[in-house]
Amino acid sequence: MLSANPRQRLANGFALHDRVFLAGDAVHTHSPKAGQGMNVSIHDTYNLVWKIGAVLNETAHRPILSTYQSERRMVAQQLIDFDKQFSRMFSGRPARDIADEAGISMKDFKETFATGNQFTSGASVEYAESILISGQQKCATSVAEGQSNLHIGRRFPSQQVVCQCDATPVQLGDALRSDGKWRLVVFSGDISHEHSMQRLRTLSTRLESSDSILSKPVLEPILVHSAPRRDVELLDVPTAFYSRKDTTAYDYYRVYADDESYHHGHGEAYEAYGVDSEEGLMVLVQPDMYFAWLAIICSTQQIGMVTARLRRAVKYPSDDEDEPDELDEEHQEKLIADLQATDAQRNELYLMLFLTLQLAGALYFAYAFVFRSRNAQQRLLALLSLSSTLCTAYILHYMRIEAPRRKGKTAVYKLNAAKGPVEEYLAYLNAALAAMLLLAAILSWHRSLFEDAARQALPAILFGSAMFVRQQVAPLDMEELQKAKYNYKGA
Repeated sequence: MLSANPRQRLANGFALHDRVFLAGDAVHTHSPKAGQGMNVSIHDTYNLVWKIGAVLNETAHRPILSTYQSERRMVAQQLIDFDKQFSRMFSGRPARDIADEAGISMKDFKETFATGNQFTSGASVEYAESILISGQQKCATSVAEGQSNLHIGRRFPSQQVVCQCDATPVQLGDALRSDGKWRLVVFSGDISHEHSMQRLRTLSTRLESSDSILSKPVLEPILVHSAPRRDVELLDVPTAFYSRKDTTAYDYYRVYADDESYHHGHGEAYEAYGVDSEEGLMVLVQPDMYFAWLAIICSTQQIGMVTARLRRAVKYPSDDEDEPDELDEEHQEKLIADLQATDAQRNELYLMLFLTLQLAGALYFAYAFVFRSRNAQQRLLALLSLSSTLCTAYILHYMRIEAPRRKGKTAVYKLNAAKGPVEEYLAYLNAALAAMLLLAAILSWHRSLFEDAARQALPAILFGSAMFVRQQVAPLDMEELQKAKYNYKGA
């Protein structure tokens, strides 16, 4: 146990080999000031048991068990830090006046209490990216920044909606039953408009596709539309949102309207969640009601991302264990991004290495110009060699090859935009200078001046090698890599 003082303790680990697990007061103890002992302990065990249940029922991959420690130990550490501050506020001496810095002012006490309300209620708990929780950056292209009030990794906040079939007001959180299922909550917008309904039908087709993981019993789609409830009939809604899987029966309690109820007013769920009714929103919710992923309803690619997120955590007994795993859409995007970053890092390293060689050559020729030249001819050749190596260094550092532009199927690499006519022809001028020095080296060789020949040939060697390296470290052809992606079978 790690201990800051006798009242606050935190275990080094919450699990051993993902087979022995500790929770609650066995791994974190603190003062009773904020009343968080039972709250956090219950959330510990709830986080753990749904994952154990999924693994035992063979509906989830075993690695999800490792997320228990990574998620809950972080929360326990936040609890300990919060308890230290809260305990100091309760136990400290009240300030006598404004000048009493040693005492606790009521203003500080109220601010700490108000800030702590989010934590004590559990609403501010936010799990980090994992096998279950998608990273925020991966959803940046899916949901415009600041568009939604829903946060990946946090708990689904409940808002009042109206059941489509019987007009009863329902807390949306109550519709997400604790039965081990994932939920895809679809905020479709106003489905009394044809474009919104057509978008929903397209989504429903993907959900009901027999080869999609989304059609499996472990996932339950829930619809929350913003049309007036009376303008929509339940059977107008695509069947994926009310039919029971593998039966002909209907489930009447998975379609809801963000509309006025008869006796409890309007829940204003879309406004509270920050959902744009024109674009809509899809939210993937874990069995413990934490957001795993969200995106606007804009393309079938987003459905593939839902599939990718689920497929990483969920499995079925029918899955072929011997079949090599495919890369889902998100993994392929990550692989391409990592490849691009690695390539850029490697290119920069090679460029710096060869740039260092050019500068070392320039220093050598400067030394030769000052100290080794015996006559005017040697000084001129040393000065030209110095100029050539400096030009090569300039070309390497400032005139790099840009990403390719495609001409039909062929990738055409070009220089970055030249700043003027000198830069446009600098590589050709330096090639001519290097060729002239190489010719001088051949003449010196014939006269048995081997040291002079080596010195005069060096600029041409440096220039040729630098131009070869410069071509090799051109940026990756990202368009070609994107074409190499394949459709994931689970999508």
